[in-house]
Amino acid sequence: MGRSVGFRAGNSGYRAPSTGTVLLVADETALPALAAILESGVPADTRIFAEVPGEDHRVDLDGPVTWLYRGTDAPGTHVLRAITDLPPPAPDYAWVCGESGLATAVRRHLVKDRGVDRRSVTFSGYWKLGAART
Repeated sequence: MGRSVGFRAGNSGYRAPSTGTVLLVADETALPALAAILESGVPADTRIFAEVPGEDHRVDLDGPVTWLYRGTDAPGTHVLRAITDLPPPAPDYAWVCGESGLATAVRRHLVKDRGVDRRSVTFSGYWKLGAART
């Protein structure tokens, strides 16, 4: 009792090109994968966003992360606004993982509104708000 336990997660399909701009988006459930990606190295100009319920969900990560605290708002609300407000150019590659609605909304915005090739967006809904896992 009282001992620390560590675990290591994979990078959840991260496959950024060797050149170009990169966008990384995660919620609290995707932070271990985001940490693995950052530890493996990303381009210096990578934009990194993490949306979590509150400051107590923040963890130490190797990179300049923009932390967004959603409180009781729906997952994805704050990060989608932040991504929408980003100035051009659009990223060449994006990795978006977390709650299903968050991942889908950010991908949709990047592809439909920013013109990012859908094959250049890795996204995964780790969980779905209001749905029990079976």
